[in-house]
Order: sequence, then C-alpha cells, then structure tokens
Amino acid sequence: MRPGETLVGSLAVTRTVGDGLGTVFGKLWAASTLSALGSGLATVAAPLFVASRTDDPLVVAGASAVAWLPWLLFALPGGVLVDRMDRRRLMIVIDLVRVVALAVLATAILSGRGGVALLFAVLFLVNTGEIVFRAASQAMVPVVVPRHRLERANGWLSGGATLMHSMLAGPLGGFLFALSAGSPFLVNAVTYALSAVLVALIGGDFRAAIGDGQARRTRSMGGEIVEGLRWLANQRLLRTMAVLIGLLNVTLTAALAVLVLLAGERLGLGSVGYGLLFTCMATGGVLGALLGDRIIARISATWTIRIGLLVEAGLHLALAASRSTIVVGFALFAFGVHGGLWNIVSNSLRQRLTQRTCRVGWPARTSSWRRAATAWAHCWAGCWPPDSASPRRTGSGWWWRSASPPPPGGSSTAPRWRARSPTRPRSSRPPRWPERRSGPSGGAGRRCGSVVRVTDSAPLDVDLALLGGGGAASLLLAALDRHGVRDLRIAIVDPVRRRGQDRTWAFWGHPDSDLDPLLSASWQQVEVATAARRRVLDLTPLRYAMLRSGPVYDRAADAERRLHATRIVAPAETVRDDGARVLVGTGDGRGVRARWVLDSRPRPPARAGRTTWLQHFRGWWLEADRPVFDPRRAVLMDFRTPQPPRGVSFGYVLPVSDRYALVEYTEFSPDLLTDAGYDAALAGYRDLLGLDPTGLRVREVENGVIPMTDAPFPARPTPRVVRLGTAGGATRPSTGFTFSAMYRQADQVARALAAGRAPVPAPAYPRRHRWMDAVALRALDRGGVGGPEFFDRLFDRNPAERVLRFLDGGTSPAEEVAIMNSTRLWPMISATAGDAVHRVRDRVRPTRPAPAIPPAVVGGPPGSTPTARRAGPPSGEDDVRAR
Repeated sequence: MRPGETLVGSLAVTRTVGDGLGTVFGKLWAASTLSALGSGLATVAAPLFVASRTDDPLVVAGASAVAWLPWLLFALPGGVLVDRMDRRRLMIVIDLVRVVALAVLATAILSGRGGVALLFAVLFLVNTGEIVFRAASQAMVPVVVPRHRLERANGWLSGGATLMHSMLAGPLGGFLFALSAGSPFLVNAVTYALSAVLVALIGGDFRAAIGDGQARRTRSMGGEIVEGLRWLANQRLLRTMAVLIGLLNVTLTAALAVLVLLAGERLGLGSVGYGLLFTCMATGGVLGALLGDRIIARISATWTIRIGLLVEAGLHLALAASRSTIVVGFALFAFGVHGGLWNIVSNSLRQRLTQRTCRVGWPARTSSWRRAATAWAHCWAGCWPPDSASPRRTGSGWWWRSASPPPPGGSSTAPRWRARSPTRPRSSRPPRWPERRSGPSGGAGRRCGSVVRVTDSAPLDVDLALLGGGGAASLLLAALDRHGVRDLRIAIVDPVRRRGQDRTWAFWGHPDSDLDPLLSASWQQVEVATAARRRVLDLTPLRYAMLRSGPVYDRAADAERRLHATRIVAPAETVRDDGARVLVGTGDGRGVRARWVLDSRPRPPARAGRTTWLQHFRGWWLEADRPVFDPRRAVLMDFRTPQPPRGVSFGYVLPVSDRYALVEYTEFSPDLLTDAGYDAALAGYRDLLGLDPTGLRVREVENGVIPMTDAPFPARPTPRVVRLGTAGGATRPSTGFTFSAMYRQADQVARALAAGRAPVPAPAYPRRHRWMDAVALRALDRGGVGGPEFFDRLFDRNPAERVLRFLDGGTSPAEEVAIMNSTRLWPMISATAGDAVHRVRDRVRPTRPAPAIPPAVVGGPPGSTPTARRAGPPSGEDDVRAR
C-alpha cells in the first residue's frame, strides 16, 4: 500500500491530505449528479409527453403515479438487493438497463411509434432502478470517505442532486422537449451511460460484509426485510426521525399543493413569480448542502434538527398568514436550507450507525416510509405535474397545477388539471347538458334541426368547440365523421351557415382520395408561360384539382348531423382559456365551455413580419358561346401579364369544359389595386388569351386576399385553443397555397381525437421551409430576383412534381438543395444575410404589431351583371379565399 492510501474493506482509497474527499468520491459524486440530472429530465418530460397525447387527467396523473409506485413496492426489497450484491456492479448494471430502456423509448418517440403505455413501462423500470441505485450510492459513501467527512460528502451529494434535479432539469427538459418529444429521454440515456462509465472507473469490491466474523447465511428476502425493520425499531433516534419525516412530508406536501393558490390569489403572482418561489427553495437547498458540514460542526446535529423544525413551522405560519411575497420567498429559502441540512444529518447518521456491519441497505429501506407518505400526500392533495400557468378560479372550483416547481423552459402543449371540488362530479368529463339537446322540454333553448338558439346565460358544456364554419371547419367535420369519432359533444359557433359556392380551392395531390367525388375538374397537365416561352408540365403521379365550396359544405352538413353536433348561430367574441376548460362568449349572454377549442377564424400574425406582401386577385367565371378552352390542361402561371413595379403578376385559367372556365388575374405585391384596376388587368389578360368578349358571359366573380408574410401565426396561442387554416399557419408564405395543409390539419386532428389524444396537428410546414420562404420573399421584395424569372428557373431546372411537392412542404432536404441550386446564387445569399440580420434585430427591439389583412376589393366587370360576386369571407371564415 502506497503512502497516502487507506485500506477500507478490500479497496485502497486514495485520500488527499487535509479536508479533501478524494478522487474516488469525486467519481461517485459525478455519477450520482449525472443520474439526478437524467432523472429530472424524465420527470419534466414525462407529463409533457403524456399531455401532448391525451387530455385525460387520470392518464396524465399516471405519469406521477408511475414515478411514486416503485417506492411503495420496491424500496424495502431494493435495500435487501443492495446488501446482497456488489454495490458498484449493481449501479453499473442498473445504469446500463436504464440506458437500453430509455434508448428504446426515445427511438420509438422519434419514429412516431411511442405511446403512453410504453412511456409508463419505461418510467416504472427506470424509477425502480433509481431506488436501488440511490441506496447503493448511499451505501458506498462511508466506504470511500473518512468517517469524519460524511457530512461534507453527503452535502456535496445533496447539493449536486438539488442543483441538477430541481434547478437545471426543468428548463433543460422543457427546452429539449420543445425541440423534439424524444430528446429529453435520449439525453437521459446519455447521462445514465456516463454515470455507468464513471462508476466503472471506481475499482474494488463493494460487497456488504457481516461483522464480528459471522459467516454469510442464506436468507429469504422477506426474512431480511423483517430483520431490517427490527433493527430500525431498536434504533430510537433513527426510528423517531423516520416516523417524523413521514408525518412532516404529509403536512408539507399538503401546504405546497395549495401554494399555487396563495401565489395567485393572495400574493398576486403569475406563472413566473410562482416558479421563482420554488427557485428560492431550491437555492436554499443548494446553499444548505454546500455549507451543511460547517453549520453542523458549529452548532451540532441535534440543534440543526431542532432549529430546522422551527424553520418548518415558520414556513407553515408564513404560508397561512403572510401577504408579503418577500416573507414567503424568504421562508421558502430558509426551508430549502433546512431541507439540505436535514438530508445531511439523516444520511450521515444512518451511515455511521450501520458502518460497523457494512449493511447500509437496512437504513436505506426506511426511506420507503417517507416516500410512501409523500406519495399519498400527493394523492390527497389532488395535484399532478402539468404546465406553469397561474391559477384562476371558475364557478365550479379552482383550476391549478401541482406543487412541483414548473420547468421554466417547458412547452405550453401540457394542460393544467383541476383539483376535485366537493360539488364536482367524480367523472373526469363534465356533466352533459341534456336541456341543450332536448329542445323546448329542457327549457334552455329551442332546437331547430342541429341549430340551437340559446335563451339563457348558462354556457353549453361540450368536449370540442369549432369557432368558424368555413373551409377548415367543414374539412374537420368531414374528417371526424370519416374516422368514426362519435363519442364527443361538439359545438359549432359561427354567425352564418355556409351553403353554396362562395369560394374555389385549387390544389395538387394524388388521385383516388376521398375528395374525388366532390371535384369540379382535375388536370394531369398544367402550363407555365413567360414572355420567352410556354412550358407544359406533366404532373404524373400528381394531378391539379379544383374544388368548389358547395360540395364541401354539403358533406360537412351531413357529417354534422351524424356527429350530433350543436350549431350556435352567433359570432364568438371572447375566448378565455384557464388551462382546463375554454369559455367562449358571444357577447349576448350565451357561451360555450369546451375542453378544446379549434379556432379557424381569420387572425393577424403574432407580430409584424420582416416582409409582408399580399396575394390578391379577381377571377371571372366565363361562359363562351363556342369551344374556346382546353379542358385537358390548366394554366398555372402565365407571366405574360404586365408586371407591377414592386411585385409579381400572372394569369390563371382553370377550364371546367371547353366552354366554361375560371379566368383570374393574380398579383403578389404589398398593396391592393382599385376596383377599376382589377377589371382593367383582367380584361387585358382576357384579350391576351385571344378571347372575344362579345362571345363571353361573366357568370360569377371571385375576389380575394391571402397574406404572404414571414410573420408567425401561432397555431396554439393558449394550452387548449388550437388554430386551423390561415390563422394556424396553413398558408404557404411564398405562394399562398393553403388547402392541402388545411386538409392535413383536419385529418391529423381527427386521427388524434379518434385515438384519444390531444387534437393538436403537426406544424403545417417544416421550419426550414418557413425560413426558405422568408428568404425568397425578401429577395422578391428587395428586387434581387424577378418573379417570372424565379418561378421559370424553378420549373425549368426541376421536375414539376418536385416543385409542387416543395410548394406543399413535402420535399426532403436533398431535394430542397437541388431546388435552391435552381435560383440565382448571389441575390439569394444577400437575402439570406439580410434575413439573418433582421432576425437578430427583431429579438432586441420591441415587438411591432402586425397590420390587419385588408378585405378584398369587391366588384364586377364593367358593363356586365354577374350572377354572384365573391369577396373575402365574412367574419368567422377560416381563410381569405385560399387556393
């Protein structure tokens, strides 16, 4: 044995001269701290993942139940296992098993195959391993550090765990979850792998040895548990502390469970202030852990416990009586210091009392009673971990979150759950309102078909409320019917009932979809024309299709009847989301209270964009006396029109037959034209096509405006409000195409509801596509590239099918590189650099409000009497005439 080493058991432990804890403890501390960080990430990410898949409070509560259940079941057997095996090897095996389990979970989630059941199974396995890992780690401490340094060693262990689990894991876990739902679990697996490597670097045998020369005897696990409990019963001080901490945890958990109410009602704090209260407590815990050995050495362990109990009593008094944020914050900070000191004293005491026999697993089992008390306290309090919004009170009780500190970087996809109120039914779903469905017999309203005109002020309780009844809502109703969603109470809030032809959608996709019976026409070939040439593009295997609104509204009406939806003919004027229910008010005493709201009404973006253009157009439905149109081919873009000084213009022809077609003039520019300007441009394009106006009749006129901007449209402005259509980001900024993304949103929402998940669709377009659109808009707006040249090069240097999939957000990164290579290099580099500079500027300067989208200019062609004039949608529509 070399100088500076001490033989402990069969391990040569290197000690530093003086007050150091040694390199072996450093490895053990690093392993335990990394493990605490990984466990914290899973603690934060698990309820977020569950809440993103379902809004059932019992299922979300299961994430916490799975975390606590292993402590109730395996804490005592885990202590026996630690006594029977080599602690170091046991920790390595546990970490490796957890690595495999979390890797499987992360891979399943990232591939879209992970579900709540798999998450619960992995969490149960991981938390069961945590019990044994923590007990083994505690059992190794008195072996690798001197007896008189146990307080300092336990202080470092407690401080590292508090810092990682309670302070860093929250924001890191929320940030990782925002990037990808599987990222926190993948990083968790990496932390456990690093922990296993660090423990493996510790050499030696860490088996428990029976003292006094006794031979090892084979005992049953139940016999060893009984022996450990007898040993604990004979240790007066340790027994008292075990019972005391169990009782204290019941009162403490109950107090912290209502802290969110105190913060919101008495202290006037929001979600950030509420989170800072827990930050005060965590900061105190870290400080107490780091200074614990010095404090205990100065005033003794006995007085440390006595003063700590007084501090805990003071915390309860402060929570009960104080209205000062400073007082409550300081009380929580002091309690955090007390908690850190208590952990040091109790752990060091257990390790000293058991060091003679090396059976540290025995006292480790006493923590099961504390964990059990805490778990039951959580159940009694009725709170489970969700998101970090401030509390609000409703007529039926409090809507609140748990006493656990919120992850500051967490996503808003997780909902808040309500503590049970004595007057609330025990069902997780709100009671049905039969008077709303019984018509006159209920006394609450008159039912006319599926329309309810509410005559009292009580809100209608539903599972799903659709605000707006246009294209997005109609597609969603049809999708719900198609996927067999029959057990939801649905309300539609819209000031008008949509019927007939009030808009036209054009889109591309694969044939043989459920929309085929509704189509007015479709084309396998389209034409793109410039001043230099005309190009005919074969779209195989895609097709370009035209869909008029009448059949869509009729299908939605049929679905509405089969779904037994309730329609409220009134505008939705207020939407208040408290995190558990959304109250929709109509301003005249009526209202709807829904678990989820899907809002397809037009809304401006969250802030002004760096580039804001408009796609504005006028179209004539022309009927000819003789065959003048080619029904086999549509004109997608005809750039032979006169180009505006700032922007792009083109013509557009969708022939339904050889005598009937939609002929349209479209412009991408910052400003609208006048009524006469649209007529002149459209008449000029008609003449450019060689059509004789004397042989044409204008049957209908369509007008519209679509935003083209890089400004963000928040798809989920509050936890339980989801926006669809243009307001939900379905409009492609660079082209204005909307319908395909709107159809995808409806299908994804319906599939999620049919599977019992939250009705939140995926982003309409990948983030990289939104960035590319921002760069393209900037290049067009600054004059770096011309519109006709830009689109001509795209179609000239790429297959038409690839370009169309790119415009619809369906291309791969490799295909997008090829598309970018089709554009002029230096203007796009300049636009990219300018966009990056303005993004940085947007972060440092105040947010500018977004301008309102102007209404379409309504008018008809000079000298004609159109049978219908189509303008932008009335209030409550989903988009502004989306293609």
